[in-house]
Amino acid sequence: MPDTCNHTSVGVIAERSGRYLLFQRKKFPIAKAPSAGHVDELDGIPTGKGRREESVYLDAAVRELEEETGLRVPARTLRLALTTTAKNRCRRSPVDGGDHWHLWRVYHALIPAGAETRAAPAESADLAWYTPAEISALTDLEPVWRDFLTALRII
Repeated sequence: MPDTCNHTSVGVIAERSGRYLLFQRKKFPIAKAPSAGHVDELDGIPTGKGRREESVYLDAAVRELEEETGLRVPARTLRLALTTTAKNRCRRSPVDGGDHWHLWRVYHALIPAGAETRAAPAESADLAWYTPAEISALTDLEPVWRDFLTALRII
């Protein structure tokens, strides 16, 4: 894993029967959140444009969801729900030496009933499916995700 941040982040909101999968992050930022991570395959600072960039973000979304939750979904089933820039910190140093910010692409995944989840021991714990009301009541939800879930009218 690189020790610099290229200002890219991808997230996946996994939904099953009106409930959303969250887990306790074991790495900074320590909080409850859906699957997310950097898009290390992109060289340089993202533009938010271009087919290659879109494809790389989508592949990263599939990878992060599987790494952190054990859920494997085909890329073609993910729906882009949100593209935004957020000033959220990460544990890496910005590649340009500037402020912490990320160009986010957040995808939505419908997960079939019975799909098994598993935590990644180094990254995630306490995987659980939450209703929107339960998510809204969480005091330890990662702030950037509270913003995203609010913008998407999930909470």
